[in-house]
Amino acid sequence: MGEQRSGPLPLSVPSALADIAGRFDQVIENRGASSSGVGWSSPQAQSLRFQALLRIFDPACGIPDTASVLDLGCGYGALWAELAALSHPRITSYVGYDISASMIAQAQRCTDDPRTRFVRAGVPQENADYGFVSGTFNYRAKADPEDWKSYLRSMFALLARRCRWGLAINLLHSPRRRLSAQGSATMFYADIDEWTRVAKSVCKGGSVEVLTDYLDDDFTLLIRFPPPPETGRAPDPTRLRG
Repeated sequence: MGEQRSGPLPLSVPSALADIAGRFDQVIENRGASSSGVGWSSPQAQSLRFQALLRIFDPACGIPDTASVLDLGCGYGALWAELAALSHPRITSYVGYDISASMIAQAQRCTDDPRTRFVRAGVPQENADYGFVSGTFNYRAKADPEDWKSYLRSMFALLARRCRWGLAINLLHSPRRRLSAQGSATMFYADIDEWTRVAKSVCKGGSVEVLTDYLDDDFTLLIRFPPPPETGRAPDPTRLRG
């Protein structure tokens, strides 16, 4: 058995997750392995989000030579191509998790690299050096907004326990024009300051960097943990933002 979230899920979340899995089963079956197949507006938007996530690998902050990766909400595995192209760190293993059975099946068809595995699950089942979450928390279906926030806080904490070096998560943010629609929308728009505080609460004494310079309605949290004790390496303290 893999690690479970602590305590029961907030009341409206289980049915929302079932709806989300069903929605993305249908979308990927209709649109195939493409940016629209995982709900992005364009390939360019998907790529910009990936490039922001990969800024977790900043040599000035200290990174290992090789790394294992988990990808929660991996879709058809598009992030793997970006990770596989890296030379520092060199990615030695990648596990993609998704609650959509059709997404996992598509990922397995698209990727045959022996370093990769794809698992149908809503939580990571094993530890990794780095964790990535791209768009996974943006669609809340019919979940109550406060329930969804509670669910996300528990997921941030769980992911932090699973990752040794760092965690990169993107979220939609809350432009003023959308705040009034928050109660009825099926998308989750996050307050940047609020979720920066959540990220700092799980960073284990490391640092949190917030990126807002790549898309108008998106932000990325780069959560860097202190290097594991066995490495004996430390990030440049002038680059830390706690």
